[in-house]
Amino acid sequence: MEFTQKILADPINKWVFDHSPEETYLVGGYIRDILRGEMPEDKDFVLKKDAEKTAKKAARIFGGKFIDLHNKQTFRVALKGGRFIDFSPLNNTIMEDLQSRDFTMNAIAWSPASGFMSPDNYKDDIEKKVVRHIKPQNLLNDPLRILRAYRLAAQLDFEILHDTRELLKKYSKTINSAAPERTTEELFKLLNCNNVLNYLEICLKDNVLSSLLQLTNFNIAINLISIEAFENLLRQYLSSHQIKDYLCDEFSQGLNKYAFIRLYLLLRKYDKDANRICDKETASDLLHKKSMLRLSTRIRKSLYAIEKAESMFSGRMTDGRLYQIFKNAGDCIYEITILLSITKPARYIRLMKKAEEFLYSRNNTLLNGTDIKKILGIESGRVVGEIKERVLENQFRGNIRNCRDAREFIMHYFT
Repeated sequence: MEFTQKILADPINKWVFDHSPEETYLVGGYIRDILRGEMPEDKDFVLKKDAEKTAKKAARIFGGKFIDLHNKQTFRVALKGGRFIDFSPLNNTIMEDLQSRDFTMNAIAWSPASGFMSPDNYKDDIEKKVVRHIKPQNLLNDPLRILRAYRLAAQLDFEILHDTRELLKKYSKTINSAAPERTTEELFKLLNCNNVLNYLEICLKDNVLSSLLQLTNFNIAINLISIEAFENLLRQYLSSHQIKDYLCDEFSQGLNKYAFIRLYLLLRKYDKDANRICDKETASDLLHKKSMLRLSTRIRKSLYAIEKAESMFSGRMTDGRLYQIFKNAGDCIYEITILLSITKPARYIRLMKKAEEFLYSRNNTLLNGTDIKKILGIESGRVVGEIKERVLENQFRGNIRNCRDAREFIMHYFT
């Protein structure tokens, strides 16, 4: 009765069960998380009849957008706040449906009439906190489930059972046949997890990352060392700087800024002698071209900007070099500052201060283009932008402190 009250207290659940035909069930992650003591927001229903009709009604009633997913295999209602209600047709019996799912933790159904239903006491695996496959063929039917196993384990802090891991490893190369949009979403969910490093290391051992990212295990192992250094840096300095909230913000495609840095580090390229490779075509570009991942324009541009900025890391870190690094990093100033600090954490505080100075000077220009044209008596042109850039750089380096200094700098060097 406790679970019944908890589930039907949700107005969406109550409406669906009150207005849909018989044999309507809540399934999957919603039921899993209810059993774990959580109250999830996304819902997944299977209906023997009228799945599409019910979804369209729900969209009208709850102010959502109706979406036909996977050619009438699933009908989604996208609600405000990024919440989803999925409605899928039940083509066989509910037990046959559950047996066709990915993992035992997700093969549980509930309805007001039947209560919880699962084959072979699958509910027990939630208490045991394990990821267990149902049938090997289920993994082959949807290769994305291979990556999902690690994501679920990381998200829920579950252990992937040995037999299941052996199958994931065996079928690892089939992940390349999954739709790139789905693969990208699953990878990003994994990278968003707090304890992602442990599960990335397991992915590496099981050859899943090399299949997905088209990098060697040697290359990926180096990348994971960098991710570990990144995590250590944050544990050491996060409490003393106002960076935590910034990194928790969404970057793009559901990826938060923590995870964006992890993505960048994961995609770095090295040669066989462990020398860093920075070139015009990043690993993300190659994966996008090969339809392995589907990355937003913002993510692709930002990954390229950071790689261009990182290629300037060698040598003494003077203010002049820092300015060029920050300039090339585009909007990823804090991200490049963190990357600069990974190998030498002790300089993090100084670099973060310089990053803030750069942002201040960029957002509080002493002279604009019109001022420069008046000072020099010239028309608009490329040279105006170049002069403005020189003023900004010298402001950052401490050579220019006010508008008077800026005018004298321009008169001295450009007349």
